[in-house]
Amino acid sequence: MAKDYRATYRKAAKAYLADTGGELVPEGAGDPGPSQWSDVWLLQAIKTAQGGKPATTLEDIYGAGDAINHAIFTDAELMGGFARLAGAGYIAAHGATCALTAKFLDAWQAVGGGRRRSLSKQQEGLQKILEAPSWDQSAG
Repeated sequence: MAKDYRATYRKAAKAYLADTGGELVPEGAGDPGPSQWSDVWLLQAIKTAQGGKPATTLEDIYGAGDAINHAIFTDAELMGGFARLAGAGYIAAHGATCALTAKFLDAWQAVGGGRRRSLSKQQEGLQKILEAPSWDQSAG
């Protein structure tokens, strides 16, 4: 029987939001710096979690991120990633939810994202959009 991780994602989301005043992008987040590989993972998780819905929740983003990378985002990856993605105009964050923007969807189409693709090919396209280092470059 498969373990239900939903409670873990709910608890992690609640803790993150408690630390950030209920916002995905905390007030006064400052300059988050250049894109990181974890931003690729986060954007892929947002895209996966949102699916055909108008927006997605942090709990669903945790679940999608775990399914993609078999790991849970750290608070630092989320805080910096949400700030960078919102600052670049690729997501719109509204309190504890976020949605992909038209700017992201246009960029996704430009890198061939409309086709059915493997996770690794999706990551390559997202990496191009964000001009982020590859995982092996950022791990060192």
